[in-house]
Formats: sequence, C-alpha cells, structure tokens
Amino acid sequence: MPYGLFKKLGIVTVLGLPLVLSPKNSLESSYPYMEGVKVMNFYPEMIPYSTDKKLENKIDIKEELISPYFINIIGWVESKWNPLAVSKKGARGIGQIMRPTWNEFSGLPFNKAFDPSQNIKTCEKILEDIKDYCRENNPKWGELSIKEKREQILAAYNGGKARLKYRNWNILEMPESTRKHIKKFERFL
Repeated sequence: MPYGLFKKLGIVTVLGLPLVLSPKNSLESSYPYMEGVKVMNFYPEMIPYSTDKKLENKIDIKEELISPYFINIIGWVESKWNPLAVSKKGARGIGQIMRPTWNEFSGLPFNKAFDPSQNIKTCEKILEDIKDYCRENNPKWGELSIKEKREQILAAYNGGKARLKYRNWNILEMPESTRKHIKKFERFL
C-alpha cells in the first residue's frame, strides 16, 4: 500500500507493521470498504507506549496464541494490509484466503473476501480452527512454546493442516514455499 494511502487512512508504521492510531478516525465515511472494521480490536494493541489505562493492565498480548497482535502480523505479511490483494493462486484480501477455505469458513460469496471486516473475521475463524485441530491432533502440542505453536499454525494456514499432520507436525517436511513463507514471520513471533 503506498505511503500516501497510509497517510490518508491515518495509518503509520511501527516496526514495519501498519497501525491505525486513532479509534475515532473517519475511515468509514472516507473509505466505505472499511465499514464495520473494528479499529480498536485490531490495531492499538500494537502501539508500544499507550496512554490508554485499559491497555496498561492487559496481559502481554504477545502471549495470547491467536491475538490481535498475531492477526495484525498475518495481515501485514500476507497482503501488506491491502484489502484488494490477489495472489497468483487466487487468494484474496488481507488474509489471502483461497476460495474453498473462504466457502468453508465465511458462508459469504467469494467477492466479499475483499471486504476487510469479513476477511479479518474469516481469517480469525480459520486460525482458531487450525489451533483447535493442532491441539487435538498433535501429541506434542502441550510441550511447544508460543512461538512454536504459532509456527505450526502458520504452516497449516499456508500449506494445509492435513498436510502438516501427515508430515508428523514437522515444518521442515512441509513444501519449500511454506517454509519460506513462515520465515517472513520470524522477526514478529
């Protein structure tokens, strides 16, 4: 997303991630495709020095497995938060979701994958499903660190949860494209 659009949307970058700093911005009126996006749910947790007393008392959100922090990272790495992104394979939107996965988790027409609010909600459902699948099927899940669990979730998100299980939960046995994709997340995990 070009810097000019970032600026118009009230987005700045911190540690290379885009952040909307004001929950009372005019995104909905100026950018109709942002209607329904709950800005406070996805961005302010990333602000390193918050004056918001509610955030000061929160548990470190980096310790939550599927958190606004984690979803923000996925949105940035997958599409640079471009709601109109389309991959070479046809994945759409902020979370770069493929049609079959979209159909399974959203119940909406695939053209709604370009709606940031719907894409983020669907992305979160997919991540929760993957987390539950891994927890139920990976016998070593309880022994893994948060970082290792997130890497497994990312491997399943990119390469498929059945494939990861078939490879005995060994990310090194996943396709090279999936391993390279996970490396893009390393500095944020």
